[in-house]
Amino acid sequence: MADPGVTVAQGLAALMFSWLVVTDVTERRIPNLAIVVLLIIAVMLVPFSGMQVLISLACLFAGLAAFAKGWLGAGDSKLLAVCLYAAQEHWLACLLMTAVFGGGLSLIYLARNRWFPTWQPAHSAACTVPYGVAITLGALSATPLISMPLISTSLISTPLIIFP
Repeated sequence: MADPGVTVAQGLAALMFSWLVVTDVTERRIPNLAIVVLLIIAVMLVPFSGMQVLISLACLFAGLAAFAKGWLGAGDSKLLAVCLYAAQEHWLACLLMTAVFGGGLSLIYLARNRWFPTWQPAHSAACTVPYGVAITLGALSATPLISMPLISTSLISTPLIIFP
């Protein structure tokens, strides 16, 4: 039987991921509170690894540099760094799956903008891609933090992970 503390943490993580996806899609922002809660959950459940900290910090600094250029949101950078820490040794699969989901999401938004050029969003940021969704999907597909394996894919050697 699963540890009740882990189950509560997974439920809270599911709530935080849901909240940040909704706010990213509707407002193009990722709440810092959601990121901090996910970081606390990751630190509590994932064994400490200096290498994971270095990978996360490298991702954070690269993401903040991309933010300075206007290529990526700061919340996206922070979220990806936390997800890479939580992914442990599966960080590369997490990054790969984030890129795959991000590419798919970008194609969807590109098609929408091309097929519906007269569509006017409520604010101009709605023409951008909510990359927090792709990061969330990438993390959930490759991160053992929310561990409920369904299938093992042949593309990557990590289980597909979903919410409990």
